[in-house]
Amino acid sequence: MGQCPCYIFQFADWTCKHTVRVVADAYFSNKSFIQPLLSRKTPIHVITKLKRNAVGYLDLKKPQTKKRGRPRKRGQKIKIVDLFKTEPIQSISVCLYEKIRAIEVVAKDLWVLALDRKVRIVVTKLGSNVMALISTDITLNPTQIIAIYGSRFSIEIAIIDMK
Repeated sequence: MGQCPCYIFQFADWTCKHTVRVVADAYFSNKSFIQPLLSRKTPIHVITKLKRNAVGYLDLKKPQTKKRGRPRKRGQKIKIVDLFKTEPIQSISVCLYEKIRAIEVVAKDLWVLALDRKVRIVVTKLGSNVMALISTDITLNPTQIIAIYGSRFSIEIAIIDMK
C-alpha cells in the first residue's frame, strides 16, 4: 500500500456514501501516497501542494505518420511554476484565514507524478509568492481547491492547541 496509512482507508469505508478528500502537504505529493487512494472502487481524492521543481505533461498528440522507435507515452513536458508565463491568468476571490483575498491563479489539467489519470493543477500567486496545488478531483474549481487546502492550517492549529 505504499506510505498511505490504513486509517484513511478505514475512514473512507466508514463514510461509504460520501466523498472523502485528504489534504496533505508537499511531502505527500508523490505516486506512492496518491495512487493507492485513487485505485479504490470509490476513490479517495487528494489535494496537496506540489514541490517547486514539479513537472507535468500535456496530452499526447498522435503523429500523422508512424515513426521509427518506441511510441511516446506522454506529451510535451511543462514546468508547473512556468504555467504563469504560458497560460491565461484569472483573478479570483478566496476566503483564506477568515479574510477575503484576491489571488491570481492559473488552472490546467495535466498528467503529473506518473499517476494513471490527469489531475487539476492550480498555480497561485499572492504577492510574489508562487505556489502550485494539485487536486485529483477535477470537478473542483480553483476557488474550491484553494479554500480546501487553506482549511488545512486551521485544523493544524486546532490540533496544536488541543495538545
